Amino acid sequence: GVFSLARYHPRWPNLRQSGAAHALSAVEARTLLRRALKVVVHELGHIFQFNHCVYYECVMNGSNGLDETDLQPLHLCPVDLRKL
Repeated sequence: GVFSLARYHPRWPNLRQSGAAHALSAVEARTLLRRALKVVVHELGHIFQFNHCVYYECVMNGSNGLDETDLQPLHLCPVDLRKL
């Protein structure tokens, strides 16, 4: 399948109006990278048959938007680490 990380861009959805063709600032680049890493790690967890975590705050928590994604940690909780 095809997956796009465009919605994780800090200037989304106004990419054209905000001059997204220009280089990202250090903060924007860090935000985009961190969001992308969270999605990749989360989806890899699903490949390993991990369900959404309900025990701790962890990268396997479900997310209903960028606000929740930004608050989500980039690590697995003890329950999910044990599954590895």
